[in-house]
Amino acid sequence: MKLKFRPVELAELNCIQNINPEQSKRGKLVYEAGGEAILEEIVGKKLLTVRFALTLKGKDSDSEDDAFVVKCIYKQKLEMSDDEGYEPAELKIKLTQIAASLNTLAHEKCTEMANAMGFPVKLSLGGVLPDSLHIADDLELEKIKKKPQRKSARANNKA
Repeated sequence: MKLKFRPVELAELNCIQNINPEQSKRGKLVYEAGGEAILEEIVGKKLLTVRFALTLKGKDSDSEDDAFVVKCIYKQKLEMSDDEGYEPAELKIKLTQIAASLNTLAHEKCTEMANAMGFPVKLSLGGVLPDSLHIADDLELEKIKKKPQRKSARANNKA
């Protein structure tokens, strides 16, 4: 069985880069994430391998060049005994917790690395990073692809 992390849409945050005290440059932080979890049975043992990659890029507002890039790659093998059973819902919760802790780690690494490179980065409220990632299995991904886009009741009321 294979679960895929649906790639998260790019979220942008405003970055204030005070490289020069006289001139404060504005840039943006771009966030991207994705990965997969594979459940396999090897000689009666159930093994779950989680691979997850998360990238944060600091972009300068004046050019398309990356001011800094932080990439976290997480890989872990979890052994699951038959006594525990296998519940997809519980597994999704576990994977979402892993993703959420990676978000925190990436924030810390991003700030640390940017500051070391001379880019004091202050994250403002110009955007939102997801607290956790939605994890969709293949069947759910198919439903998402086929589902027609529809307006919400709130949007219809405003119109």
